[in-house]
Amino acid sequence: MEKLFSTTEFAKICQISRFTASKWVKEGKIKGTSLGRNYKIPIEEVLRFFKEYNFPIPEELKAGDKDRDRPEICCWEYYSREKSSSPHQCDACLIKQASIRNCYIMRIDDYQEKIKCMVECSKCNYFLEKFANYFAIVTAFDEPAVVCGDGTILAANRSFLRICEVTTDADVIGQDFLDFLADSSKADFFAYRAKVKENNPLRPGEVNVTFIDAKWNRTDVRLSCKRLKNIPNTFLIFFKV
Repeated sequence: MEKLFSTTEFAKICQISRFTASKWVKEGKIKGTSLGRNYKIPIEEVLRFFKEYNFPIPEELKAGDKDRDRPEICCWEYYSREKSSSPHQCDACLIKQASIRNCYIMRIDDYQEKIKCMVECSKCNYFLEKFANYFAIVTAFDEPAVVCGDGTILAANRSFLRICEVTTDADVIGQDFLDFLADSSKADFFAYRAKVKENNPLRPGEVNVTFIDAKWNRTDVRLSCKRLKNIPNTFLIFFKV
């Protein structure tokens, strides 16, 4: 997955204070993802910043910069290569007509009728291959956390693997999230998730559920969710054991 820099790491690269780095993020000089009171900055944004403000690019970042100079395949090119019938109507799709490379940013209500891919991002092979680093955010947390799209686990951190009693993320990626909840907790989780969709996702509160690990042990935990922007029905879920 692609490297995400903390403001402290970014400050060291730029040889500035971490307070200045945080100030630049808040001012929009460099774009970062908010993680509570902290921020994570993608390497592509760090490279853009260095070029725009004429900072010399450190040697350790130059290799990643060369990789980004390679031609990128677009979603409509990706699906045009498929020999089997595809649920995508690329020629009639706004994504292709406007030559939008980061297709997932257009998955919002105002444009949904003009997008003809017919597949949610969380189940799209192109998205999962090209933008898998979008889910790297989950590794930034100490508490157990997963990213779920349409109920399917797309990414998990080490803390979640520990409470699941498994050793690798291959044991949980692709699994139905509900398989980790007791039947008595599923209705409460659905009601909570519906509330998160409707209300401010930054302060959704919590819900108490019974968690079932891979060895069928049951533990009472608290869950909290945050919606991921632009990707329908995709959530970052935290556990408090």
